[in-house]
Amino acid sequence: ESLFSSIGLFIEERHAIALLGFFLVSFSILLALTDFSVVKDGAYEYVVEALNIARGDFAPLDFHANGWSWFLAPFIFLFGSSGFSQANLVAKLVADLVLAMSVIPFFYIAKSLLQGKSRVAALVLFVTFPPVLKWAGVPNPENLLMLFTLCILYFMVRSTSDAKYILAAAAFGGLSYLTRQNGLITLPILLVFFAVAFFRKMPKNQYFAYMALIAAVFLLVASPFLWQRYAEYGSPFSFNQVDNIFAEKEQWYDLAAPGHYPSFLEFLTTHSIKATYDRFIAEGLFRSVFYTFHQISVVAILGLFFLAGLAARGLELRFLPFTLIIAATI
Repeated sequence: ESLFSSIGLFIEERHAIALLGFFLVSFSILLALTDFSVVKDGAYEYVVEALNIARGDFAPLDFHANGWSWFLAPFIFLFGSSGFSQANLVAKLVADLVLAMSVIPFFYIAKSLLQGKSRVAALVLFVTFPPVLKWAGVPNPENLLMLFTLCILYFMVRSTSDAKYILAAAAFGGLSYLTRQNGLITLPILLVFFAVAFFRKMPKNQYFAYMALIAAVFLLVASPFLWQRYAEYGSPFSFNQVDNIFAEKEQWYDLAAPGHYPSFLEFLTTHSIKATYDRFIAEGLFRSVFYTFHQISVVAILGLFFLAGLAARGLELRFLPFTLIIAATI
């Protein structure tokens, strides 16, 4: 208890040094857990795309957003453009660096919302949390997406005292969409949060101006990705697995050049109502909800405390950003 109290006091008095300490501890743990012997893993396509960008080929990935590859490309250009093996090594180091940097927004979130031993416990848990550490050395976009998501949450929390910070959250929302297509969900989350938090707090003309600005900032930051998809595929929202949503399952990951994508009406003409229900409800929505709660059950005791806290405090303004993010992931 005295150790936690001492650390808590140190964070309060010298938070910059404390933040640097947590970052270095996190980065060291991630490096220790990184398997540098793995040459090809699930992130293979992103590293190849980043290597191509470093060599001047900016052709997009049909089935993924390009933000992570764009982020990796300058590092690979400087340190790893000689071949895939070297580029992959650089990508693993950058993945660990980005994951360790996630401590920075989390530190300030904890500093804003928690006090004393609770703040220290949250930070220690974050840098040692197995679901986070499993991404050590894996150059997937999830690492960068988590960093951006935590930045969004931090600026949403800050916006409760100064509305201008919601525009910073919108900018990071646009970056999250550049990183993963499902980052698009952050735009409605930000709009719902602002609508709930500020409806009675500012004049209506200013309120609606902010709502428009949130959307504008998000789309402006995401515009390079949107324009590239439009130029390449004819739609700014084109995405292989979304375009193929009504195709047969074995065609979902068909990476051939985009062709004719079946519509919902075409799907209904070749499938029964039960087959449609099984595909999109039983094996879609319900399975997604079950999987989410199954993941929580992996850390069952923590999950119980988490759900109890969410039920008791989740609609408080300072915790509303987290409630909205959790609801969107479910």
